Amino acid sequence: MREKPPQPTLLKIALQDQVVGAAGFFGIVLIVSTVLVAFVGDVGSEVMAILTALIVLCLVMAAWRLIRRATQIRRIWERGVRRPAFITSLQYMGYGRSLRKVVLYQYEFGGEMYRKREIFMPRWQPPLSNVLDIIVDPERPDKPLIVDNYL
Repeated sequence: MREKPPQPTLLKIALQDQVVGAAGFFGIVLIVSTVLVAFVGDVGSEVMAILTALIVLCLVMAAWRLIRRATQIRRIWERGVRRPAFITSLQYMGYGRSLRKVVLYQYEFGGEMYRKREIFMPRWQPPLSNVLDIIVDPERPDKPLIVDNYL
């Protein structure tokens, strides 16, 4: 089996995590609204305190989630084993901007066959060989990482 690629960067991990993205987006929206309210509106300090607390909450949640996910991914990356996974089905879900690709794949690890489902963004293209590179954690073989997501 080929060697594992270098570990993913924090930015790559953040881009794959929808919760971090949502928290970051709401944090930015709250920062912009706080600035607009502070300079344009005539509001009391209570409103500013609430908006500031919401900003801090969003940023703390995003940071906590990102650090937790990065630690988990790096642990799997270090002790995991690279394996091929075979795509058994490719389906499309949604339409237009909400189009997603649903990939069903299977892989063998430790004498057992595992089947998993992964949802990809529209720009993702399945490999021509119908084989995905995954990293399987020997302690949790049912939770593999798809290598292409983090390169």
